[in-house]
Amino acid sequence: MSIFFSRPVSRFVFSLALTAFSGIAVASVSTQALSKNAAYAVEPAASFAAAASFIDSKLSFGRETVNVTWFLPGTEQPKGFVVLFHGFARNKGHMRDLASRLQKEGLVVLTPTLGLGLINNLEFLKAMAEGLRTMEKVPGTDVALPANVVVAGHSAGGKNAAILASLLRTSLGERLVGALLLDPVERDGQLEGALKALEGTSVDVLSVLARPSSCNANSNATELLKRYSADFKGIRFAKGSHCDAEGTSTDLICRLPCGAPQKTTMESTQAFAVNWILGFFEGSRRAAYFPGGDVLGGLLDTSEGSLLE
Repeated sequence: MSIFFSRPVSRFVFSLALTAFSGIAVASVSTQALSKNAAYAVEPAASFAAAASFIDSKLSFGRETVNVTWFLPGTEQPKGFVVLFHGFARNKGHMRDLASRLQKEGLVVLTPTLGLGLINNLEFLKAMAEGLRTMEKVPGTDVALPANVVVAGHSAGGKNAAILASLLRTSLGERLVGALLLDPVERDGQLEGALKALEGTSVDVLSVLARPSSCNANSNATELLKRYSADFKGIRFAKGSHCDAEGTSTDLICRLPCGAPQKTTMESTQAFAVNWILGFFEGSRRAAYFPGGDVLGGLLDTSEGSLLE
């Protein structure tokens, strides 16, 4: 894996999420690869532990180089490392709301942009899995990556999250602690294959689904997720929009064909995502967001949501 860093990201890019990003320091580092044989090796290192920050850069996995953003929580001991994928024809910026919420909870988050040639590219995901396996620090910094990893993604990125999780399960073992699928879309049996590879392992797989629409291929992943062997598989929001997972980072390109998110459903989607991911890292379920808990129970009582079963 190679790494290249670009100019700092301007603050105005994050104007739609100022509340979540208030006071964030923006950082950027110029780096240089030191060894062709190393998965990554960069110098000099810079400290980012003093304040929450984000770094806009490029990473190379195999033959492909992609734009990425690192969200660093500014804590000496981050709780975990999250890889977060966007959906089809979207980019990393559309996941910044969720990424910033996770960052505020003490997590390191990596959001890559996968172009149309990579969003359904299995070979790229294999190369990415190998690059992440050997990565020990946030490239260009002295920030050590937490040992435990969660993979999450929206739409086609949900499929990619499941695939990457199945690959990392082989290489990382127990360090892969969960996978979160946000209104995922199946394509060519790839999601089904990934779920079969994860079934029976210690990796928790949870899903949040929106109402069926053309944007999620009429929720074509639903039956696959229902068949997944787990005591709790996730939830569907009755009035959920496919854009809910993007939160305040969504735009007209998503809202026009997929339906504008309702604020309550959007916030609920984000809350379940954040709390489920934190639970993955904590090694225990956050009871309020699972069957028998007050948050999930309230959702079910109002018929605004239902269980995947």
